[in-house]
Amino acid sequence: MAPSRDRLRVRSVRHRSVRRLPAHHRGDERGHSRRGCRDWSRVIALDTNVLARALAEDDETQSPAAQKLLLGLSAESPGFINLTVTVELYWVLRQVLGIEAQRVHAIFDRLLATPAFEIEDGESVSEALEHARLGADFADALIEATNRLYGVTETATFDHGAARRFGWRLLR
Repeated sequence: MAPSRDRLRVRSVRHRSVRRLPAHHRGDERGHSRRGCRDWSRVIALDTNVLARALAEDDETQSPAAQKLLLGLSAESPGFINLTVTVELYWVLRQVLGIEAQRVHAIFDRLLATPAFEIEDGESVSEALEHARLGADFADALIEATNRLYGVTETATFDHGAARRFGWRLLR
């Protein structure tokens, strides 16, 4: 018998119960502080479509507007790319635009190395890119890297490939 709908509802989690790393542990190996002592009022959060339009140059109105915005970013007033946007952008570049993996990895390497971009958990993104270069699914690799960053030691999955690659617990 299937569980009732009420039992399948996800309970909301209060933000204060989420384990946060101290600010000095949240940079990436390239030395960019990701959440440290920044004036976040000067940061512009970037949606996936802005980054994709700028990179694809496929829309005569939106692509130039996106490129102009990105060119105006700086270390003092950077663009913020959160993890959801990171995963979406990787997927759009690979699956929608058909860009080869090596080129997508180079794009992300440039984003990580550019002070005009703040990438959420850049260390995890960088690690996920390394796994993806070795053939792992980028999203799975990012899940693994992020979980380890936050001290999570076990990941449950139905994905046979991810379970083998990362040592996750395979549910049957």
